[in-house]
Amino acid sequence: MVDMHTHRENMRAKSLAECDAIMRLAGFTTTHMWELANDYWPAAPNYDEVRTPWWLFLTEIGPVQIGRRKNVLHIQWDACAVRGIVTDDDVTKCETYVHAWKPEKAVEYLRALRCMASAQLGPERPEALNTPENRAVAEQERARARELMSKPRPVGEESK
Repeated sequence: MVDMHTHRENMRAKSLAECDAIMRLAGFTTTHMWELANDYWPAAPNYDEVRTPWWLFLTEIGPVQIGRRKNVLHIQWDACAVRGIVTDDDVTKCETYVHAWKPEKAVEYLRALRCMASAQLGPERPEALNTPENRAVAEQERARARELMSKPRPVGEESK
């Protein structure tokens, strides 16, 4: 049987590996990373088996926080200048955070955040996002937004 300290260290290592991989697959360059206390589970012995740390990554767009909250990955960028909804998926979200049910979705949402950052912060800032591919995706998103905003919607129809 594994002792609690070893179990916690294994959980920590697995959490770090998962979050770091998600950030890399999303295309972020991180210069610094910090371990954070889990913002969801209380710091009580009853939760030692499930409470994994969260991580704060300093990226080219600013600090991005990611960590497990029950069955979802909580991704938060409220310390960045970027604001916006990164997905149309039926998940918990607002302009500064989103919940991803799978690591693949976390990568998808973070890629959308990078494109949004490129569009909001301009082509010069951040330089790491100023690639032909990201500029093309950002322009497609702006065109899609203009198209959606120009279409009249019948009264009572929810926004999509």
